Amino acid sequence: MASQKERESLVYIAKLAEQGERYDEMVDAMKKVAKLDVELTVEERNLLSVGYKNVVGARRASWRILSSIEQKEETKGNEHHVKSIKEYRHKVESELSNICTDIIALIDEHLIPSASAGESSVFYYKMKADYYRYLAEFKSGNERKENSELSLKAYQVAATSTAEADLAPSHPIRLGLALNFSVFYYEIMKSPEWACHLAKEAFDEAISGLDTPSEESYKDSTLIMQLLRDNLTLWTSDIPDEGAVEDAIEEGNGKPGAVDDAEVGKARSSFGSMTRGPDLPQQLPRAPLRPRTTTAISDANLLPGMAVERKRRPEVADLEAKLSRAQEGLRKVGDPLLDSAEDVNIDDDKSEADELSSPSPTDENMIEHGLHESPEAVELKAMILAKEEEVLTLLEENMIFKRRAEEEAAGMAAAAGAREHELKTKIESMEEELKESTARAAELAQHLAVAAGAKARLEAEMTRLRAQTEQWRKAAEAAVTLLARRYTGQTPWWCRIHRTMLAVDRR
Repeated sequence: MASQKERESLVYIAKLAEQGERYDEMVDAMKKVAKLDVELTVEERNLLSVGYKNVVGARRASWRILSSIEQKEETKGNEHHVKSIKEYRHKVESELSNICTDIIALIDEHLIPSASAGESSVFYYKMKADYYRYLAEFKSGNERKENSELSLKAYQVAATSTAEADLAPSHPIRLGLALNFSVFYYEIMKSPEWACHLAKEAFDEAISGLDTPSEESYKDSTLIMQLLRDNLTLWTSDIPDEGAVEDAIEEGNGKPGAVDDAEVGKARSSFGSMTRGPDLPQQLPRAPLRPRTTTAISDANLLPGMAVERKRRPEVADLEAKLSRAQEGLRKVGDPLLDSAEDVNIDDDKSEADELSSPSPTDENMIEHGLHESPEAVELKAMILAKEEEVLTLLEENMIFKRRAEEEAAGMAAAAGAREHELKTKIESMEEELKESTARAAELAQHLAVAAGAKARLEAEMTRLRAQTEQWRKAAEAAVTLLARRYTGQTPWWCRIHRTMLAVDRR
């Protein structure tokens, strides 16, 4: 009982910290809840995720901004400033390492062992893979390779758990896993072909699942689908040849990122129809010295209204057409949530005029030749970094608010039900009392009628007695008058007796 009260108190503190944007305290409170070794509710799970996403997101943005500034200072030849920036960047990296290691240990030691539902397992393994990916972003050498392998393994376990949990293709957790997994291939594995392939399959499957959307998850699903679509648009500009995705998958040319048919079949069986990418190559790309100018939109890298100058690939146009048709069909049904997803549909006539140019990614060859980013690229990158972690955090906060609203509605319904039952009981009691009162009133009325009859009889008797008494009085008066006339002038005999008795007493 004490543990339950402590849990409720900690969750309430976490909610307060979230409202006050004190995410470190929010994380501390939810860590204590997780260490109770009980399965977290959906709301508690989302509170934990939101807290850590905000804590680590701020430091990831700081690391990338510092790396960008370091690049500019190196270009200018300011070695003194570069040294100071490196020391500061290492401090941020140390904080990032501590945070990521902390949440990974919490997931392994408490959250995964306590999870019973398949959906929870998918969520925790995805979360674990994400934080290994964050570590791989700034690590180098063997540490980068080790964290990349651990991230890939966790993503694969999450994909297997997705198949076991039988999550729908349009389920937000499944779509979020596909989004983050594809970002892993693009950012860490440097394989835009596999990233596009994974994102495209998840998008196509989700489109079919939107034919019968659930009111709860439709809004979240369409937002993640928009992120997938935006990433596809961004990544296809990095693929030099048309059909490179299909060529890399079908030909298996032996390059890093290519797989054979057996690997593809194994991946499909572990993640439904979502294809898993290849295992890590023997030599992973080393950690980038500076952040990529074009940052993939992952957990929350959404810059609303941002488009890039690119070749419009047939597969991108096909995806946009499918999404448009799905939304048009749902709009005819009258789904009220479609208004929130209207931004997903892109008007082809306006897109070319609204597109903003974005510099291509900075690779190692450009770094080695001393090329640096333009101020416009740095500014655009800063804008993208400012949105880091925002979208997924908003999605999770939305789920928290939704769960909170459901709980409040359930509480209100329960209170209303209890009140209704109480009122019903009172009404039944009042009806019984009314029946008893009616019976008593009838009985009293009967007694009153009897009493009225008795009163009438008594009044008649009293009238008779009064008349008789009056007659007796008159008779007595007549007798006295008669006697008085008979003994006129004489002392009545009783007076004489009385006098005699008085005389005897005196003697």
